[in-house]
This record gives sequence, structure tokens and C-alpha cells, in this order.
Amino acid sequence: MSDATLSSAPQRAHAPAAEPGLVLLVEDDQLTHRLVRKMLHGQEVLVAETIAQAMTLLRQNPMVDLAVVDYLLRGEQGSSFVAELRRHAFCRDLPVIAYTSSQDRDVVLRYADYRVQAFHVKPYRAEVLQRELAAAVASGRRERLFEPMTEVCRRLKIGPDDYAGLLNSGAAMLERDLQVVRRLLLTANSQELQAALHNIAHRLPQMGVKMASPIVRQAQQELAALDYHACTETISVLDAVVGLVRRRAMKLLALGDSLVGTAAPVTKAVRREAAVDSEGVPYHLRAILGQSIGVLGASLGASPVPAALKNGVLTLAASSWAAQPGFEPWLTAMRRLDTIDEATIEVTAGHMAEIGGYDRPMREILIRTEVAKPHELNELKWPAVISKLGVAKAMVFVAAGMVGRGTARGPLDLHGLRLRVVTMILLGYEVGRFLRVTHPHRVAGALIARASGHWILGNAEPVAMALTLARAAHLRDMDAAEQELLGGHLRVAAAQWVKGCGMSALYQDAALGETSDPNSQVTVALVRLAEKLAGAVQAGDQAGVDACRAQLAEAEAWTELAALGVRPPVEPSEAADLLMSLVRSALWMAGEVVNG
Repeated sequence: MSDATLSSAPQRAHAPAAEPGLVLLVEDDQLTHRLVRKMLHGQEVLVAETIAQAMTLLRQNPMVDLAVVDYLLRGEQGSSFVAELRRHAFCRDLPVIAYTSSQDRDVVLRYADYRVQAFHVKPYRAEVLQRELAAAVASGRRERLFEPMTEVCRRLKIGPDDYAGLLNSGAAMLERDLQVVRRLLLTANSQELQAALHNIAHRLPQMGVKMASPIVRQAQQELAALDYHACTETISVLDAVVGLVRRRAMKLLALGDSLVGTAAPVTKAVRREAAVDSEGVPYHLRAILGQSIGVLGASLGASPVPAALKNGVLTLAASSWAAQPGFEPWLTAMRRLDTIDEATIEVTAGHMAEIGGYDRPMREILIRTEVAKPHELNELKWPAVISKLGVAKAMVFVAAGMVGRGTARGPLDLHGLRLRVVTMILLGYEVGRFLRVTHPHRVAGALIARASGHWILGNAEPVAMALTLARAAHLRDMDAAEQELLGGHLRVAAAQWVKGCGMSALYQDAALGETSDPNSQVTVALVRLAEKLAGAVQAGDQAGVDACRAQLAEAEAWTELAALGVRPPVEPSEAADLLMSLVRSALWMAGEVVNG
């Protein structure tokens, strides 16, 4: 059985299961918040205590199905909120039910003027709320905002795969359009702004995103009135639309429960460049050259260091380097990923609890990727978290935590290496799922093996590591520096270290970066792909990111995987957009794991 092969059947849901209802509760009593959440168990409930908070939540969540509003808020009236709703194109038709403490005729008439769905006297009752939510969903608002997939496919004469690719490309184009719009807003260039908004209004409805047209029309009207503040607020709704489009594409590609998701904030890499010329040194290791030990290495040049290899075989001295304690968490992470099929919720919860200080970063990740709501994580219980994530994804987070939060601290600054490896663990799993391999968790484990050489050398022989990097900067060639100072390529040593620690042939091949074993070829190819993606984005070099995306958008970039029977489920250009989005989110998430 191959370590990573194509699944026997596509693991995709072209008709996703019905989503839970999304309710906005505008109520200033916190006890009521808890009661309504219990009454609407199984549905998503957003809570706002003021009109301003409610409008912010609506801009971030334009697909709300129902607003439940109390008449008396702190210093405000619920009817004022409904009036504000009706002013905005994206939520003008939102069903509203209003509550008050007494059936005052004037209040009832005021709400009737705003076309509320229903008016009720307190207390809240579960059966009433559930009935009103069902009526709101049945009103067809979601379909008015977002055309059903089947209708889009019929109209455009395309299949679900093509539609997913269309949405994915559309999200990428919309992101670029919004960047242009924001830049033009700063210059108050109304003519160019109108043209940029026209592009958005023209593109999105073709893909079934009906809500885009009224949002853009309102922004254009505000722009014509020179109300730039209102225009900026209206355009912010389109940020949420990007997320909706991307999530719909991912669901159709069986990535709806993506580990890294697309809701995580996109961050630029923090540059930790060396004070010396660092060309030829991998980006994630350059910080070492700026340390005292790295500067020493630069001054010493090619001074002798303990050889790691002789005639392609580990030297006696180097054979013990992998035995240092700092490498043990990496080995354990690989073993746990390799035996993921045997894991249970209880066992995985125990592994999570063993990772020191992991509560805070995991809470942030779960909230940002919309796995859980903040109120659900007031008291973080690992079994409940793992039930939401699933054991396989939770174990990938276990591996990321073990590598990213290990206690080993030597004289070298290996922060960049930790960040790189955690990014690759998270990304490797998602790349494997995206390309429908049977064991995506083994791709994540293989990427740990791939980075093990630098980690072992940096902890066991920091001076040798610093000298090698300094020599690489001088030669502008990492491979040549390793050959000259270490007696051979570090990846050759890494494969032997991994083998000596009892790891499988798959992980040995991954550490080496090449294989002739048919059972390992797919995984090793995916390791190289994930490594390329992570390297481009972590360096924070936009030109490098653009070049990587352009390369992946060409069919030739997928030739090796295609020969192994692995093909992206969408066109190469669409796959490139999706992968670049995933790697940015993975990098942010890795930062939380390592630094949180």
C-alpha cells in the first residue's frame, strides 16, 4: 500500500449539508443572551448590545438569516436599529422579529412601518424563536443574496468542479479589486473609484453572488455624494463577501472543514534579516547570520568543523547528533502522525494537554477559523475541541504544537526554522487533502523529517551550523557550503539520522527530498510543493510570491504529480490562487503556535 495514494473515490460533497441558521440578537441583557442561545441550540447566534455593534456584526456576516431585537436598549430603541437596517442595501430585506415588555400600540405601529416579520411580547420562548427562524430561512433571503449552485451551473452550463474553480478565482480577483478600491479611497479619486467598483459589480453576479450589485450601487451613490466614510463602511461588507465566496469554493472542493481555513488574518512575514549579505542562505535561517555566533562564522570563513559525512555515510561523531533531547519532540510528532488511525479523542486530548501554554494560541485559532465561537471556549476542554476538529486534524495540531513549542533552546536563533516547519506541517496536511491523497497526515509528518537536518545540526553543533551558513552566504550556494564544510549534503545526513531513529522509509525519503520507491513518490513530490509554497510566503517577498503563484498557474508545474496520478481538482490557475491563500493562513496560524 502506498504511503500517499489517490483515494478510490472522490471525497467531495457537491451538495453540502444544510447549514445551521445564523441569528443576530440585539439585546443588552447578558442573561438573555445565554437563554436565547440555549433556546436556539444547534444554530449560530451573534450577540450585540448596541446598534453600532449590531451593524458591525452585520457587515462582517451579511448572510444573517434573522435579527431578533429588543425594543429598549441602553439609551437606544430597537426601532432605530430596524430603521438603520432598511437604509443599507446588503441587509434591507433582513427578516426581523421585535420583542418588548408590553404591547404598546404606538410601538407596534412603529415596527409595522419597518415591515418586521413579527412582533412579540416577552418572555422569549424557544418554540416561537425556532418557528420564526424557520419562517425567515423559508423566505429565501439566502437565495436572493447567493444564487444556488445548481442554478449557476445550469445557467453557465458548467459542472460543480468548474463552479468551484470559478468561485476560487473570483475571490482572488475580488481581493485584488478591493486593494485597488482602498488605495483609491485614500486619494479620493472618484472617477477611478467608480470604474473599480463597476468591475466588481460586473464580475460577481455572473458567479451567482447577487448581493454584490446592491452593495456596489450603494457605495457608488455614497461616493457621488462625497460621503467617503459611508462608502468605506459599505465597501467593508465586500471583505465578508470574499470570505463567503472562498468558503463556498472550499466546500465544493471538500475543504469546507479546512484545517487552516481562509478566515485567518493574512499577515506578512516579519523580516529577521542578517546584518551581513545572506544571499544563498535559506530565508528561515538568515537570522543566525546576524547573531554574534553567525558574525564569528563569517569572519572564520572555511575553518574546520566536525564533518557530518564521509563518502556519503555519517561519521562516528555525527551519528550521535540526533540523540540530543531537542529532537525528541520532532520524532514523537512524526510517530503520532504516522499512527493517527489508532488515535482516539481521549488520547489526542491527553497529547494536547501535554503541550505547555497551548490553550491561548489554540483558542485564537479556533475562533479565527470559525471552528468555535468565543463563548464556547470560555473554559477550553480538549475533548470538546477535538470533537469539533476531528481526531486527524487535532493530531496535526498536536504535531505542530510539539515542534513549535518545544523547550529546546540553544545558542542559535532557530525561530525562523520553527515557524517554517510548523507552517509546513499545517500546509502539508491541507495540500494533501486538496489533492485527495489517502493519508494527508503523512505529508505533514514527512515535512517534519524534511526539516530535521538543520534542526539537528543547529542544536548539536551550533558553531558548525553558523560556519556553514556563513560559507553559504560567501559562496551564494548552500549545497556547495555543506559539501565543503560538512563533507556532504545535509539532507543525506538527515535521511540517515531519521533512519537511525527508527522512522519509516517514507520519512527517510522525505528527509532526502527524493525517492525511487513508488510507495513514497507522491508524498515526496507533495513535500517539495509545500516547501516551495512556504518558502515563498514566509520570506515576505511579494515578487517571489507572485513568481511562485505564476509558476503554479501553469500546467507544467503539475507535470510531476500528474505522472503519479495526482491532479488538482480545478484548473492550475485556480489551484494556484487557493494554495496561496492557504499558505498565508497557515503562516499566520504557525505564528500563533510558535509565539502565542
